[in-house]
Amino acid sequence: MSTPTRRSRPRPWRFIAVGGILGFVVLGILSMLRPDTNEGFDVSYDPSVSLGFMSLFGLFLGALLGALLAALLAVRADRSAERAARAEGVGQAPVDDRPRDQDADRGEAADSVDAAPRRDATD
Repeated sequence: MSTPTRRSRPRPWRFIAVGGILGFVVLGILSMLRPDTNEGFDVSYDPSVSLGFMSLFGLFLGALLGALLAALLAVRADRSAERAARAEGVGQAPVDDRPRDQDADRGEAADSVDAAPRRDATD
């Protein structure tokens, strides 16, 4: 019988870091591609300010999505490990197949506490 390989749980800090970096880059690029003026309020933004705010927002959003993905994968890994353990019978209590009165059949004496008659405290 071959021994199954146990998959490790995902490392959440790696997912958070990759998500943060991807969010930083993607929203940074999007902020450079869009115009720096808001026609509704006649406000113009410096491109570096827009790049900074959008990149920080992308960092936060990407890290949050990476953490969510890591949590979902960890739950999935735990469930699959539990299913594999149940299939193999790992972690279950051993089953006692002998009948309960087997000791009495061999002629062994019962415990003295159980064999002695009990008296009430009022006697």
